[in-house]
Amino acid sequence: MIHGVRIENGAVKWYRNRWVRTDSFIEDFRLYNADGTRNLRSSVANTHVVNHAGKTLALVESSLPYQVTNDLETVGAYDFGGKLVDSMTAHPRSARRPASCTSSPTAASSSPTSPTTGPTPTAS
Repeated sequence: MIHGVRIENGAVKWYRNRWVRTDSFIEDFRLYNADGTRNLRSSVANTHVVNHAGKTLALVESSLPYQVTNDLETVGAYDFGGKLVDSMTAHPRSARRPASCTSSPTAASSSPTSPTTGPTPTAS
């Protein structure tokens, strides 16, 4: 559940809370697909909320982020235009460049990626 307060002209216009309506919230989605791969849309999106590149994202470390509107309505799973192919940390670091961030993967078989800029260099 996320909470929001809209303040306009120094006054509170509204307070509301909403469940992030992930696929798992709407239906009983399984953590794994029939072929044994993780179902990245099986999410609770309940760990952290960030604003990145003009989008509000609800994060959890086991699946894709979910985009929500500024009015707290769920848009859907967000994969950075197909660039995010695995789960990511729920606590990404903002980069100095506008509209970029770096995320550590949470699956042991993954390599570090930056969903908005592509693979990041790894230490050798």
